[in-house]
Amino acid sequence: MQFLYQPLTWGFVLVGVPILIHLINMLRHRKVRWAAMDFLLESHKRNRRWVMLKQWLLLASRMLAMFLLVTLLAKWISGSQWLAWLGGQTTHHYVLIDDSYSMASTSEDQSAYDRALAATTGLVKSIANQPGQHQLTLVRWSRAALALSQDEETARMDVAADLLGQSISQNPESLLERINATEPTSLSLAPEEVIELVTPLVAENSEQTSKVYLVSDLRRNEFGEPDALKNQLQGLVQNSAEIQLVDCAVDQQKNLSLVSIEPEKGVWSAGVPLMVRFQVRNRQEQVANSVVVRLKAVTYAEKTATPQVDQPYSGEVLELPAVVIDQIAPGETVTRQTQVIFGVPGHHVVEASLEADTLATDNRRWCSLEIKESQNILVIDGDVDQSNAFYLENVFNPNPQLATGLQLEKQDTSYLRDVAPERLSEFDVVALLDVPRMDPQAVAKLEDFARDGGGIFLVAGKNTNLKFSNEAMYRDGEGLLPAEFEEIVSYSDLVESGQAQVVGTEHPVLGPLMQLEASPFGLIRVRQMIGIGEWDSPGVEVVANGPGGRPILIDSPFERGRVLTLLTGFSNDWSNWVSDPTFVVMMLRSMGYLGNARKPPTSQPVGSEIDMVLTNTTVLPEAEVIVPARGEGMRVRLPREVETTSDAQVVSRLNLAIDLGGADRNLTDSLLRPGVFEAWMTDAQGNQIVRSFARNVSAAEGDLEVIPHSELTRKLGGIPHEIQNAEALSNLASSTQDSAQSNFLMVLLVLLLLGEQALAYSASYHAPSSSLAGGRS
Repeated sequence: MQFLYQPLTWGFVLVGVPILIHLINMLRHRKVRWAAMDFLLESHKRNRRWVMLKQWLLLASRMLAMFLLVTLLAKWISGSQWLAWLGGQTTHHYVLIDDSYSMASTSEDQSAYDRALAATTGLVKSIANQPGQHQLTLVRWSRAALALSQDEETARMDVAADLLGQSISQNPESLLERINATEPTSLSLAPEEVIELVTPLVAENSEQTSKVYLVSDLRRNEFGEPDALKNQLQGLVQNSAEIQLVDCAVDQQKNLSLVSIEPEKGVWSAGVPLMVRFQVRNRQEQVANSVVVRLKAVTYAEKTATPQVDQPYSGEVLELPAVVIDQIAPGETVTRQTQVIFGVPGHHVVEASLEADTLATDNRRWCSLEIKESQNILVIDGDVDQSNAFYLENVFNPNPQLATGLQLEKQDTSYLRDVAPERLSEFDVVALLDVPRMDPQAVAKLEDFARDGGGIFLVAGKNTNLKFSNEAMYRDGEGLLPAEFEEIVSYSDLVESGQAQVVGTEHPVLGPLMQLEASPFGLIRVRQMIGIGEWDSPGVEVVANGPGGRPILIDSPFERGRVLTLLTGFSNDWSNWVSDPTFVVMMLRSMGYLGNARKPPTSQPVGSEIDMVLTNTTVLPEAEVIVPARGEGMRVRLPREVETTSDAQVVSRLNLAIDLGGADRNLTDSLLRPGVFEAWMTDAQGNQIVRSFARNVSAAEGDLEVIPHSELTRKLGGIPHEIQNAEALSNLASSTQDSAQSNFLMVLLVLLLLGEQALAYSASYHAPSSSLAGGRS
């Protein structure tokens, strides 16, 4: 018989205590001859054997009680268990904790992540009380995903894991100090990545018994279609790993999500109104009434803003009018918009926020906008008298009091041949107005301009050379045109009453006009246009159709840039569109749409790198990035060094990216926060230069619907697994076998003590009740 706590086995000496007490009591008797005892001795001889049997049984029961008590305290283990304790078998426990932002959902002041940590603590403490050698590997899903994203071929478990192959001692609290200090990230995560990282480690340690615990809230968006998950789990099953799913989900409550915020593709210039759209989704089963969306505009004025870590933003904050949504049906997404005007150039921010609910992470979103002094348009007019450019001048600069944010520069076709690429890149859009032909060098520069994100507005009219256009501009689908020009098509002025020749689509250029009840294009008359052939290029969209349903305005991509092609000229013998009010809207929105292709993204996912680049600006080598605060605390400054290169031009770069293998692990946590990151450089004159970067969470993770255990078990058919609730592991103090064994010994001890009391009563002398009554009388 073996015992876990060997020093306590000295307690078996106490088994002899009842014998010692018996012997002591025997020494206390003195023999005294008494005549009246003769009769009693004779009676005693006749009942001696039965009385002695009771006394011996009483003594044995007391000795056995002492034996069971010591056995219970010393923790008796079987022979097979003892062999495990001696090192015959090692069990490796892989605890994989979901730290996606849905785990931050709360109920009664406890989040799903809190339940996950409590379950992990209970599990590890339970393992510590089990026989055998045990090792613990603990990995958060976010670290596995980041390790694979940085280098999928050589992703290192020692970099991703919080604990790797740590032996579990009898006092495991120190092991868990680090993980218990963590919080959910703002990432949207799936279990496949962490299993992909762990599976090779399980295979390498095939001599060990492996147990894998997936600790998650089991949301439907992660586990609802588990085909990929099944394939990953099959690799664990093939390596004889036991699989347990730990459900940490809290009760589903109200959750409204801000799923997007995005400015329209318009003119982003100082002093020009800009519409910003946002979407709110109701992820609960009840109608959401009177939903309030609060909005802020943050202005970072160039060369005057200064870093302020004690404030949420270093820029000037303006509270915009709140937007109230009367009702949002269950599962419905509602779109609203607000107008914002930034009076100065800079990288500014718009914030939208919802009132607090069960999941705070998806209640705020940001977008960062690069507002310029003006948007520069290069106009190349193919007409000798520059009549086409006249119409654009009237649209872009109608009067000094009305700012459109567009700055026009007119040049002839030879300008494109001779202009330097650096100078051409200063323009946002190049407008080619009925240009008959261009030099090959000019065409090549235009293509490079579009590849780099520039926009091109091309008007085909009376001066257009069809052969040149097809050979130089279309080039068998490799040029700027989306399809071949076929022929000039003429139309009669006679149009059926109430029938519009031009019909717009929901494309961003004409989208606002399509919201009107009646067609705004009823007065447009198209007399001539160029027919265009079929196209097979992806991404080509029809903005408007002309007479007979022929495309008249087409949007096509060219690598990073875009090309808008208008197939009717500005002259009156081609169309009267230039005299129609919709022409102003079409041109302004076309310039804004084309000028957006080169702009940086207004927001990126949480965890994206921060990359600030300045060209031809001398800056000091010291810079910093201010990251969003954790909770309500102060924001954090991260000093950085500016990297400067000088080849064709001076380029200064400040870069900050996640590095799991770096010395500062807190840096990773800082970069995984949503919000506005501010990158600061200082120029040679001492002026601060700031760039704002918005980082938003994935909208899908805000769906808190859980998958029932029975459904998940059915969908994981063929994969041996067990599903447990987090509460069961939180309260777990010992293994099932140890508890059953201890409970058996405890019950046996209680029954033995009850039997001992019964024997003691039976073996002692009790005067009959009648004798007692007689004596009192």
